[in-house]
Amino acid sequence: MRKLIFPGCVISARYPQFEAATKLLLEKLGVEAVSLGGFSCCPEPSSMQLLDRTSWLVLAARNLSLAEEAGLDLVSLCSGCTKSLLSAWRELRSEEKRREVNRYLSAVGRSYKGGSRVESILRLLYEGVGVDRVKAAVEKPVEVRAATHLGCHIYEELPEYDDIKSPRALKELVSAAGAEPVSYEGEELCCAYYVWGADRELALEQARLKLSNALDAGAECMVVVCPTCFRQFELAQIGWSRRLPVLYLSQLLALAAGVPAEKLGFKYHMVEVKLGE
Repeated sequence: MRKLIFPGCVISARYPQFEAATKLLLEKLGVEAVSLGGFSCCPEPSSMQLLDRTSWLVLAARNLSLAEEAGLDLVSLCSGCTKSLLSAWRELRSEEKRREVNRYLSAVGRSYKGGSRVESILRLLYEGVGVDRVKAAVEKPVEVRAATHLGCHIYEELPEYDDIKSPRALKELVSAAGAEPVSYEGEELCCAYYVWGADRELALEQARLKLSNALDAGAECMVVVCPTCFRQFELAQIGWSRRLPVLYLSQLLALAAGVPAEKLGFKYHMVEVKLGE
């Protein structure tokens, strides 16, 4: 199995350790992770559409055209990118829409014919690789009580392979690593990162409430699938009296698969991670 990795802007600029962990994990699982230069921002799925929806669609189509040219499906490491690229891919099922977009793409010598599907790293691991295969790759179970946080944007894709009223994909993968998923009040709620533009303190307050609920339920770490959610939960702990380490899913699974902790970039986290020591 070969997959083209789309890390997105936030991971490339702030958290390259998530991409590194994903590639190390996929190698353990027998999946060839291919990198490709030339990608732009996905672009951002919410504000960009409000500003100029045509530009949003054209930029997304350009990214999709690069994957199509490589003959590979895209695996997105960022939930925002998943939402944006998957929404565009669905819209570009329409031949009329592709003709419209290709008029713009022709200016940079590109076109998009509708190929190359898009999926999140969560879906690839849960559905493409499978929980049993992930569990079989475990060499050092990570015996920790882990709260899980899906975030908002993953719900663009989640109904295709999970029960959105009672999601199980992330928890089953966390369990496969040897961890114990912890249920907590408000676990289905947003991290509130996008509230920053209106009220910074309210955004941080909501994130701290979610972290507090997880800690009160006995969680020893928080596992996320979105770099923006990761950033929010780390920023919320600056100047806060409590601490809950935050991990990207690939970091947890790679650690369980025997990848040394020092290769997973924990030293770059703001909140100290002591797993794997």
